[in-house]
Amino acid sequence: MDIKSVQVVVRYPPIANIHARWTPSPSTLSVTLLCSAPAIPPPLIRWYKAPHKLLTTEPNLTLNKLSKNTLSLQIPQITLSALGTYKCKAENEFGQSSAEFNLTGVPHSPIFSSQADSVQSPMLEYNITWSTLTLSPIVEYLVMYRIYKAEKYNIPGSWRIIAVPERKLPRGFIVTASHTLKGLEPNVTYEMKVAAVNTHGQGEWSKLIYFSLNSKGYPPPLLHGSSPLPLLSPASQSISLASWHRTSLTAGHPVIF
Repeated sequence: MDIKSVQVVVRYPPIANIHARWTPSPSTLSVTLLCSAPAIPPPLIRWYKAPHKLLTTEPNLTLNKLSKNTLSLQIPQITLSALGTYKCKAENEFGQSSAEFNLTGVPHSPIFSSQADSVQSPMLEYNITWSTLTLSPIVEYLVMYRIYKAEKYNIPGSWRIIAVPERKLPRGFIVTASHTLKGLEPNVTYEMKVAAVNTHGQGEWSKLIYFSLNSKGYPPPLLHGSSPLPLLSPASQSISLASWHRTSLTAGHPVIF
């Protein structure tokens, strides 16, 4: 009995997606945009800048074919003229696909560096530290927090927002800041997020973090039927600031939503 093998090649159109890699240094901020478009046969990939400028390698741009399905675009020094919308377009004989990346000057979402989900604090205070990648100097941070879970509350509390001004001179593209929340309640779980504002506008909100305070020296109890909360979780909560007037804020004092 003869056994024969058959090789089947499935051909399909590309599906484009973009991933950004940021590289800060003391004097410059660069970004490499990776356009990946898996397809058989391998696609032809092109980079464009809005509205329809076809990009090629030049002094302030570098194109590099990393694989048969990936073409990178490196911007070695981000300046105001480099800001805009970039599009990669991939196509083969079976179809085409495109993806866009909006390069703006707004800050990145802050990343928390202090990680304490349960704190002993007789003064009922909580200090949090974060870092932010930014192209231009930070003007202020927006800190939002509320009671997330407690035995005496059936639903989460109202959001409170604090504007924290940035008074330090910038020393690089990664800026570190901290803030202490005061007047909190013991043995309840809070949730909190932070956004940075620079001269280009407000960046995205950070991931939510959860924390609780204990003023008596013993761990705060878990609520009935609950389980320990992770420090970081997807930013599942959002709030529209369209009706928020900055003049209504006094630095360091909360406004309740």
